[in-house]
Amino acid sequence: MTHCTGYHAAAVAPSDEVAAIGIDAEANRPLRYREMLGLITTAEERAWIAEMESAYPDVSWARLVFTAKESVFKAWFSLTRYRLGLGEIVVRVNPLSGEFHARTSTPHGNGGDAFPNRLTGRWTARDGLLVAALSIRRSARVQEEV
Repeated sequence: MTHCTGYHAAAVAPSDEVAAIGIDAEANRPLRYREMLGLITTAEERAWIAEMESAYPDVSWARLVFTAKESVFKAWFSLTRYRLGLGEIVVRVNPLSGEFHARTSTPHGNGGDAFPNRLTGRWTARDGLLVAALSIRRSARVQEEV
């Protein structure tokens, strides 16, 4: 589930196929406090955000990275009951394909099960909103570091 001013959404999937879903929505506007960037992003993400802000000014890239990380947090927590910090999630957004890739630095399991620490999701910027979502399939395995 997610909500923000003017938008509410929920996602469902067959539980025998999908282990978890994460979805988040935010207004497509700059973060209120620029210093938040240091709390929610890595130095590499901040450099990328600066590049994207120049190339594609119609998207709040900092808020999009936050939104993608929130979608990862929601899916991860529903599986592991572990509260990932936003600093434990690194996001790379493809500005053209509508896809993002996330990596968690803490591969926790639940009851001995290992969950993937590399995830792929989708994002969109439309109608004044940023929406990011991903799902973790039941058959997902921990992926090797590339």
